Amino acid sequence: MNPVRILLVDFSPIGSMGRKLRDVLQSSASLGVHLARESIDYWSSGPFEHNFSRITSQYKPDLLLIVLPQTILKKTDDLLNSMSKKSSELPVAAFFETESSVDVMTLMLKFGTIDFITGPLTTANVLPLVWRLLSNMP
Repeated sequence: MNPVRILLVDFSPIGSMGRKLRDVLQSSASLGVHLARESIDYWSSGPFEHNFSRITSQYKPDLLLIVLPQTILKKTDDLLNSMSKKSSELPVAAFFETESSVDVMTLMLKFGTIDFITGPLTTANVLPLVWRLLSNMP
């Protein structure tokens, strides 16, 4: 059986949450996953939707994990549009660096995000979420 492909897309490359999430996932060999991490600087990497689509097409993940800084949540239209397209193809979970508003979380749920975690990340809150997502995959 092939390992599950998880793509971690970090929209906060200068923050530590993406690295922490990667470390937690890599420390648990029992998950049986192949993990790839990509960073997208939302403000300077060109057309957002093109970059997001290119990365997800390149890796063909079974599960998509995204790390979102507070600054990106102020302009969510492009993000939600791109995520709604991907969530019809694969499960998407979001990891927020800080508490997010209920309105943003509700919008993201409507656009297909299936779960959330806010920082700080710990093994105790990350592994059960990822295990549950992997267990529910076809």
